[in-house]
Amino acid sequence: MSGRMILLVTAAVITPTVASCGIGHHSVSSTEIPGFSTHTVQELCDFPKPFFAEKFGYRDFRIDLMSPASMDKKLDVGNACTYFDDAADSSTNGEEVGELLLGPFPLEDHSARSEVLDTFIVDGSKVVETSLPGLNTSAPGLRPFIQLDADIDGWYGSFEFWGRDDATVHAGGKVLVDMISKLKGSRREEFSPTK
Repeated sequence: MSGRMILLVTAAVITPTVASCGIGHHSVSSTEIPGFSTHTVQELCDFPKPFFAEKFGYRDFRIDLMSPASMDKKLDVGNACTYFDDAADSSTNGEEVGELLLGPFPLEDHSARSEVLDTFIVDGSKVVETSLPGLNTSAPGLRPFIQLDADIDGWYGSFEFWGRDDATVHAGGKVLVDMISKLKGSRREEFSPTK
């Protein structure tokens, strides 16, 4: 399990506990926990499928979720979908082809990344492209397995896949920004704790 996944699992366990206890003079109901979305994990996991089909020809997916989670769970603090191309080798668990994450706080520290490859703007939002240590092998002239990160209204998204070329990376950036914009919850500052 990657460090990012451990962070997400820890956050998913801690946040509901803190919210149920109340802080100071306020108590916070489950519907008022900052950053909750009305969208589901299923919607998150479905979002990049057209991108994978068009750019890589992947259509036969196995999707692993961050535990504990189910497809009908509402998006909150820990949401991750990891994609495997089971058609690549039916004798194994399949080849990992990507991962998509979304949550109402930073998913990890960018300083842990080996190299920032690019920064670009999609529909007014900054997207940061970084390489992934240990997954940086690729064919000559092609980008390695990369990660794109973006932040919209306090919701942070991350999208990993084989970079291939500029067109693929920028198309992935568009998927990431569209996904965050559509699936994010309310801005955190819009929530008010009850007395």
